[in-house]
Amino acid sequence: MKKIILTCLMLLTLFSLYSFQFEPITSDFTPSGTSSRRSFFAVNPGDTPVPVKISMVHRDMDINGKETLTSADDLFFIFPSQFIIPAKSSQTVRVQWRGPSAVATELPFRIIAQQLPIAIDQAQTGVTILLTYQGSVYVTPPSYRYGITVKRVERSSDSDGIPVLLIELENTGNTHMILNKPVITLSLRTASGARIQKELTGEDLDGLNDKNILAGKRRVFTVPWPDGLQSGDFDAAISLDPKR
Repeated sequence: MKKIILTCLMLLTLFSLYSFQFEPITSDFTPSGTSSRRSFFAVNPGDTPVPVKISMVHRDMDINGKETLTSADDLFFIFPSQFIIPAKSSQTVRVQWRGPSAVATELPFRIIAQQLPIAIDQAQTGVTILLTYQGSVYVTPPSYRYGITVKRVERSSDSDGIPVLLIELENTGNTHMILNKPVITLSLRTASGARIQKELTGEDLDGLNDKNILAGKRRVFTVPWPDGLQSGDFDAAISLDPKR
């Protein structure tokens, strides 16, 4: 146990000595004008120079929230794209959009700041410390249109066979949306024709609270099956505080 603790402490010490910081982690670009150019900052608080590479990638997201990243370097000018940050110093990185001068729907990207591989005392530790930041970059339309709709709500099961509520949402707006303080109202018609309503809030929706849905995309979430809720065909509506 002592050996494990000492090893972890040594790795944490190495990480602090040979890591860097990158900011801002989220940035909006306009497709034209002064805001089509942004500055980022790579900071090295340690005592050893850190080599870093900057790249831009398209960001796509499937219905389960899994991201696919593909090169977008042709749409951005990055200077410098590769550099060494001296010890206890920083480097300014300037990024400029070179794509279309107007967009109707927000375009999502990631800026990746990657520490290049350098062996650190491999003779003794065999450790190579690498750090990568993935920031969010959005090329934005002139105005935002918010919209989240419920496409599907149904009973399902998790991997252990425990009942869960499956909720499929669609972002019908032109910008990404953070699911901020969502409230979902379920309405179920019983065999007798009566309507039963149940409102899900707070901890009921932990599985989707603060999740991001990109513009024009759908995502599926699961939450624990609500106590006392009958199975059936649901109508559902969502409300939330707009946040991007």
